Amino acid sequence: MRPAIAGGVQIVQLRDKQLPDDELVAVAHAARALCEALGALLIVNDRPFVASEAGADGVHVGQDYMPVAEVREIVGPTC
Repeated sequence: MRPAIAGGVQIVQLRDKQLPDDELVAVAHAARALCEALGALLIVNDRPFVASEAGADGVHVGQDYMPVAEVREIVGPTC
């Protein structure tokens, strides 16, 4: 991730369909710290709870994942 950000990436999307939420939260916290230090945004894919817990800048969910209102309840108004 560091080389990608150093090369100009401004937004990192964290995606792992295999890790349980608690393990992905730990990865997301580390990714968030790195992104913040290097000036990139962190988006978590399909896991609003993980995005919220890690303080991600946003969450990406597919059209059929869950209603936007439910996602917003989980992540709050600023994510």
